[in-house]
Amino acid sequence: MLEYLKREHDRDFMLVVEPSLERFRCCLEQVDLSTAIEAHNIFFAAGLAPLDVFKMLRTEECSLVRNGLKAIKHPPSIALDPVYYQEVIQRLQDAMYYALVNNNSRDKSWRHYARNMVRNVPAAMTLPGVNGLFGAFDGVPAIVVSAGPSLGKNVRELAHAKGRAVIIAVDTAVRVLLDHGVAPDLVVSIDFSSNNMRYFDGIDTTALRLVVDSEVYPPILDAFEGTRFYAEITNKSASRWFSHMVGARGGFDKGLSVAHTAFLLALEMGCRPVALIGQDLAYTGDVSHVKGAAMSRVEARGPGTGNVIVVPDMFGRPVNSHASMVVFLRHFEELLHTEAGRLPGGCIDATEGGARIAGTRPMTLKEFVARTCVQDVDIDGVLDAAASAARPTRGEHALGRVKSMRRELKAVVRDATACRSTLRTILNEIGKGRSDPARIRRLQTRYAREAVALESHTEAFELLADSLTRAITIMRDRRLVSPSMIGRLDVQGQAEAVRQFVTVMDDVIEAAEFWIGLLREVTTGIAAREGAVVAGSSVGEAGGITRHK
Repeated sequence: MLEYLKREHDRDFMLVVEPSLERFRCCLEQVDLSTAIEAHNIFFAAGLAPLDVFKMLRTEECSLVRNGLKAIKHPPSIALDPVYYQEVIQRLQDAMYYALVNNNSRDKSWRHYARNMVRNVPAAMTLPGVNGLFGAFDGVPAIVVSAGPSLGKNVRELAHAKGRAVIIAVDTAVRVLLDHGVAPDLVVSIDFSSNNMRYFDGIDTTALRLVVDSEVYPPILDAFEGTRFYAEITNKSASRWFSHMVGARGGFDKGLSVAHTAFLLALEMGCRPVALIGQDLAYTGDVSHVKGAAMSRVEARGPGTGNVIVVPDMFGRPVNSHASMVVFLRHFEELLHTEAGRLPGGCIDATEGGARIAGTRPMTLKEFVARTCVQDVDIDGVLDAAASAARPTRGEHALGRVKSMRRELKAVVRDATACRSTLRTILNEIGKGRSDPARIRRLQTRYAREAVALESHTEAFELLADSLTRAITIMRDRRLVSPSMIGRLDVQGQAEAVRQFVTVMDDVIEAAEFWIGLLREVTTGIAAREGAVVAGSSVGEAGGITRHK
């Protein structure tokens, strides 16, 4: 490690991995690492499981996206524990892919997420929150149903669990369950895209109950005829801000897929034990989904083609999966590791096929039902009571917050525009054949003053954070912490550094102006809802409001 640090490298951090705490202790006794630790951003993963190493890298997502990740192998260490290091290297690759997928998703889709949140606000003010479900089923078994190809094997067994376990289905699996005469107790739907609508096409939803988050495609709320529960997304800054406006509805980090959300919902409700079915995360039988599911069945083309990846199944045999499925698989494993305390008996994988999910215990669904689903529970009564206990949020407070935020966003646009103008002037000065150092210093001082004013709009940046993926990634590079540092770079480096800051300001201005327009739409929607309440009637889809049933 010390020899590698002597070389010139552009790095944000170094992660040193050692499985044995005893060997790590011996190393510290023999080698003084204090100077290296002080001079470099070094993290140590000593005595940690490979999954914990993955979780450490998750916190450095911006750096991974911007600078990549390189594994430096130490052959003597690997020789002592080759299996451990093989898994660590796989987790490093998973962390890199996870960061890229997550970053690209946010960067490409934040406008869709934002529009959906805004258009869901009026409806959210009328809906019961998921917090009414939290802890409501303490110790009651739950079965989380996904639409993997293995669902066809055991979906019929669900009828024996009805009324004795909380059956939570992802939206893509609902049609299959209803076709087999099983109505799930809760359906979870979080997809922000219009694809969501086809999951419910031709289905009578009157007797169903739906859990949605703030980003769900708004027409889902309009079209769904049954009871609806609303959830905040606690790891999304805009969703947190809107929660102050629509009132406390409860929420949680929804994970990366609707199956993750359904699983986390089961934990929040206090369910124990929890079984997963249809959670193949692989091309079981060379197809992606069960026959009859709302999703199209995609056939595997074999390893080495496209993004097909071979993973072990529950028996250790190879099964084809997909790069995106593997990301979901690793996240499930991370969740199971993190939430182990809420599932003292472990999570049951009753899928009966697909990829092996570390942290689960394989079991057939028939055996799970026979062992654990033995006591009748008034599930309908508990869910109906939670729904009826909700109280609508009045619009006066919400409208006040929207008005205040619009003022703040306009100030952000003003201050970011001033910063951008100064940065462009600095860039022009650098581009001259012989720049004036004194003038550049004066401009840097002016920029620093303008930047302080911009950064003072903390509440506005809380709302904007999810909209500034590229800007946050740029600012993660420590060479760009302050334009005053450009004096340490050559002319080309100086120009590139300031251009990057200009890009940040461009993104801030674009995002703030976009949200200003969206909040105008929020005002219209809330005003329409308030008018409906006063008139004692409901407003149609144009106002974004539907009657809660």
